Amino acid sequence: MMKKCLLFILILCSYQIFAQQNDAKYQKQMAEKVIRPQIGPIIQAALDLAELQNYFHSKEVVLLEEDPFTLDNLKTVTKFNKPIQVLKSTEITKRKVKKYLSIHDWDITMNDCRLELDFNGEGILVTYILMKYNNKWNITSYKIIPKK
Repeated sequence: MMKKCLLFILILCSYQIFAQQNDAKYQKQMAEKVIRPQIGPIIQAALDLAELQNYFHSKEVVLLEEDPFTLDNLKTVTKFNKPIQVLKSTEITKRKVKKYLSIHDWDITMNDCRLELDFNGEGILVTYILMKYNNKWNITSYKIIPKK
């Protein structure tokens, strides 16, 4: 009887571990399918904000690469009719890029997004709230915060 009880507990624990692993795998797949395709349009909307145009002093926009903000996910994003550059920190250092953008903080769901974009070299942090309407990302509010 004791062996049967122990075997039952072992099977139950194994099933629970398997279910947790499948759940984590499912969540990762959903992030790939749902979140990653949203990143390009969100960053495009953030860069196109009219009030930020005075902060772009070069005809080349560089963004610090940080997963999931990678070149693969941002290949459609443009500024000044050119694709933005998405570079690793080592490449930014190597090229001595002084003014670049980096993602300070973010939270994205299917239909809303909170994003903080750091304009390194310009001394500002921009916070955005975006909502998705009719399959298009729109900025509902933003704040430009001077950094000290």
